[in-house]
Amino acid sequence: MRPICNIREFSKNEEHPSIKNEIFPNPIYQKGKILEYLQGFKPDCAAGMSLKDEITGQTTDKGVSGYSDEEGDWYWDDRMVYHLEKYNMRLSEDFLDYVLSK
Repeated sequence: MRPICNIREFSKNEEHPSIKNEIFPNPIYQKGKILEYLQGFKPDCAAGMSLKDEITGQTTDKGVSGYSDEEGDWYWDDRMVYHLEKYNMRLSEDFLDYVLSK
């Protein structure tokens, strides 16, 4: 399985770019369709932690759950969806192509 994005704050891999360099003022192409897809799954697991806004540093009142697609190719969690929705965070081009081809 591959993550829908490679962001340092989520992967803890220092070689990945920081989210601060991966957010944009304009929405990604077909953002609504991407969000609808991501939000259409039931959680695979719950992380037992509160969602942190990585841009403001504030902790939200939302929990974090993990998800995967039905083919088992992609995984994501609520932090990724939150930052995509709020800040237009960059996602993997392969993932975007995958969702938009459906």
